[in-house]
Amino acid sequence: MKRFALLFCLFVTGCATLIRGTKETFTVDSVPQAASVQLSTGQTGQTPFSVKVPRGANLIVTVSKLGYRTQQITVPAQVSPTGAFLAAANLFGSRDQSGVLGATVDTADGAAMEHKPNPLLVTLEKE
Repeated sequence: MKRFALLFCLFVTGCATLIRGTKETFTVDSVPQAASVQLSTGQTGQTPFSVKVPRGANLIVTVSKLGYRTQQITVPAQVSPTGAFLAAANLFGSRDQSGVLGATVDTADGAAMEHKPNPLLVTLEKE
């Protein structure tokens, strides 16, 4: 299926959007486990915690547990090698100006991005 999608991308716009999508699974774990997690997207859970998040948005992750210091970590969205390749495929695969549009779409909707680090491992310190 992905092979077909890659071939399809050579003729239309938004390669990374079609193949990778605009969301990714983001995972947070902690030492010790069973800590509360809150993302800047409003999603909450307990470690180990996995959730779909928008690829292009920077995340602020708050991890807390009774008896431990709360930690807040910023996890930036960065251009991924795969996303960059697929966005560039728009430019080289198109026969007209649609390649520029596709690369722009992949960048604007976040499909060319990913969060680093992912998974995020947080070691909590005792109070």
